[in-house]
Amino acid sequence: MPTFPDDFDPNLFPVELFVVAVDEQAFVTDNLADLEAKIRALANPDPAANNCTVSFPHSAVSCRQTCWMTSVEERGCVLHTADVLDDVFCAYDNISRHSGLELFMNAYKPT
Repeated sequence: MPTFPDDFDPNLFPVELFVVAVDEQAFVTDNLADLEAKIRALANPDPAANNCTVSFPHSAVSCRQTCWMTSVEERGCVLHTADVLDDVFCAYDNISRHSGLELFMNAYKPT
């Protein structure tokens, strides 16, 4: 099991989202904006009480090789990153996102 230095802070790193077994081009064109909106809503369940800013620091990219998927784009993998920006008024952070993201992604259904 890998170990991390004592001063390692997971809040400094964006969360990597792997969406697998999808038509890559169709997912990015038809569903990426919806996914981003739902992630923003996850970080801000009550916008009046929370002031969290979620950024997506990198464009979505194919991750077929990383995910050991087929070479066929229609059965590919999309990698996207999300980051909750550190803010005194935001109670949500990347640690919370990591712990809640698996449930979110399992429940996520493209519209």
